[in-house]
Amino acid sequence: MGKYKPILKNKKNEQIKYDLRQKQLKEKNRIEDENVIVIEKSNITKYIINLIIALLKKICIVMLLILSFVGLIAVIYPEPRELLYSIAIEIQQELMVLIER
Repeated sequence: MGKYKPILKNKKNEQIKYDLRQKQLKEKNRIEDENVIVIEKSNITKYIINLIIALLKKICIVMLLILSFVGLIAVIYPEPRELLYSIAIEIQQELMVLIER
């Protein structure tokens, strides 16, 4: 059995994380006094920004999965491959027309 009980070890780990976070906040806010505890309040703008970032990440993951699925289908079956190839040719032709204008 270990030297410490798991509960005491978890509390010690939490205290280390808390002390490290306090040190980072003090450096960020340029506070040199050791007796000061910095409390970071959450605000609605930070919450909304984090929510939007998380939502965009999930949307990107879903789009990547969809595109990889379409690519896999195009590799396996010849008919979708030909269709995607013809669509790519049409897109290239339209882009060339737009560039020429």
